[in-house]
Amino acid sequence: MRYYSDHPLHSFFSKITVLIVFCLSLQPQLVAAKTKPNAIDSLKKILSKNNRNYSAQLMLGSLLYKKGKVKESAWHFKEAVELKPTSIRTRFMLAKAYKSLKHYSDAANTYRIIINQDPYQLDAYNGIAECYLHLKKYNLASTASYNALSLDTNSASAYLFYGRAKIEQGKYREGLRSMTKSLQLNPKNALAYKYLGDAFLKMENYQDAVKSYQKHIKFPGAKPSAFYRLGLIHVKLNQKKDALTVYKRLKILHPKLSKKLLQRIEIM
Repeated sequence: MRYYSDHPLHSFFSKITVLIVFCLSLQPQLVAAKTKPNAIDSLKKILSKNNRNYSAQLMLGSLLYKKGKVKESAWHFKEAVELKPTSIRTRFMLAKAYKSLKHYSDAANTYRIIINQDPYQLDAYNGIAECYLHLKKYNLASTASYNALSLDTNSASAYLFYGRAKIEQGKYREGLRSMTKSLQLNPKNALAYKYLGDAFLKMENYQDAVKSYQKHIKFPGAKPSAFYRLGLIHVKLNQKKDALTVYKRLKILHPKLSKKLLQRIEIM
């Protein structure tokens, strides 16, 4: 059985290391381009002479992604996929770029092709489940994450996405059990605490919602929406001092949301 692990070491770029090294060993001119300070320009020059160079398209896409030029990187990944449609790793890179651009339909379609090519790709099921959640297709997200769990019953991501889908479907107990299992497998999953907070908020269990949001916002990169909802709970519970504390932090992260929260605090 073949699938990718949820372990942090198996990150997006670690998955392509072997492929890139292989490409480099095949084409000396790409090795030279890669080592130059202006590697991106060098690769573009190579492609200007032959835009059907799969290795150059792949490498350029990877470098651009690392530079934060995601839209441009997606274009080169797409070109690489067209040149080598059997490459599952290249499709994973394209799907990753699409997700970064919030092109969730395109990402979902890419993951679907991967699954058709190899139905044992755990990351593809988790990826498509996450996309379906963003697209609010909760039944499909539930099915995809269930399929992921059939491949690996210790997939923290699969439990997380399955739980989120069930919560959105109104199946709170099942959703909470699944997200709790996700946290048991990966206690450092900040997003799981945020989803738990959302679930408890929907259930009007404000005490547990506050605890979950407070755990989430301790992590770097915490979602502004978690701060906002935590502030709203403090407003609802008439805890003005706590609400103002949350507002001050949210003002730095997301000025627009902080203004909305302040308006609610001012009418307490």
